[in-house]
Amino acid sequence: MHSGKRPKTLTGVAALRLTLLEDKHVKRCAEAAGLTKSEWCRRVILNALDTPPETQLLLSEFLAMRAVFLALHTEALQGNKLTEQRIAAMIQQAEAKKYAMAENRIRAFQATQKTMPDEGPVASGTVPGDRLDGSSTLIRQAVDRHFAF
Repeated sequence: MHSGKRPKTLTGVAALRLTLLEDKHVKRCAEAAGLTKSEWCRRVILNALDTPPETQLLLSEFLAMRAVFLALHTEALQGNKLTEQRIAAMIQQAEAKKYAMAENRIRAFQATQKTMPDEGPVASGTVPGDRLDGSSTLIRQAVDRHFAF
């Protein structure tokens, strides 16, 4: 792993404590990005500062609605009867994950802007963390088939 070349000397320090699970998650994300844990955390913090909280809030609410919508349609396409309990569980799942989904989408978008500045925004596929469960691709395929134009 490498931290990349920095144009300036870094003198400030921001220390934080993580649970064992949080630390493992941060390490996995840093390794996936090919960065040290410190550099990955630095970039995440700086990117978060660049995104207005209003944008994060609106995106998180939109992604939660999208997740519930896709889950409802998947249940309907599979012929499952929707109960009040099942709908409440879908909403609860979306609520629990909406901020992480928004953060992942923002980070993915920022990465495409930095790596491909001349090509403009890139249409994204599945972004890790943007789904309610592991069946995101299945849901998208089912919805695409159902709403084919």
